[in-house]
Amino acid sequence: EIRADGPFGDFHLTALPCERPLLLSAGSGITPMWAMLRDELARRPEADIRFIHSARSPEDVIFAGELAALAEAHPGVRHALVLEQAPAAHPWVGRLSPDMLKELAPDLLSRHVYLCGPAPYMTAVCTMLTALGLPAGQLHQESFGLPEAPPVATDSNHFWLTLKKSGKKVKILPGQTLLAALEGAGETMMAACRAGVCGACRCSTTGIIERQSVMTLSAQDLENGVALACSCTAKGDVSLDY
Repeated sequence: EIRADGPFGDFHLTALPCERPLLLSAGSGITPMWAMLRDELARRPEADIRFIHSARSPEDVIFAGELAALAEAHPGVRHALVLEQAPAAHPWVGRLSPDMLKELAPDLLSRHVYLCGPAPYMTAVCTMLTALGLPAGQLHQESFGLPEAPPVATDSNHFWLTLKKSGKKVKILPGQTLLAALEGAGETMMAACRAGVCGACRCSTTGIIERQSVMTLSAQDLENGVALACSCTAKGDVSLDY
């Protein structure tokens, strides 16, 4: 028997809105960009949005027809396809480059950039954006998978995370999230966005903690020690219930 939850959480453009976004994607990374674009236009039909998508060939462009139709219906949307293999008349051939970025988004430094795609693409684009002078706070990107495991705790550099129901004690390092400590000890906890947005890893705590996100928590939750395990670290020994 398998229980499946429905979609929940927010995309970056919803949680971190801006007036003039630049959407950069490659391959299947277009999927969240397409969703954010439609949602933004539903709320702001005249929004000034730049959308640059990279793909191998015209046949590999997901949502190609829908994107063209949406851009035609909204004058504020300007989109470009950067193709490695393209017809002779296509203006953007090869891989996304700094010169292409400057031409397609000359006001780049005044925009917030939302980035998603294969890891090599994201690494290359992040390097380009940094070289072009985009402030780090204006870049928002999606990553796949879990972060690297933290160093193994020793007797002198950890706190104790106690599970109230079982009494089991788990070592947790300074700066390590409650969720990471639990999963590192083989415990299972519901978690989805892992960014402090969806609220799936909501838990009750006793002890000194530091919350990096309180997005789905009320003032009463905060008073009662409720936290989001994926975005909460321990400042001392902590008891936890979930």
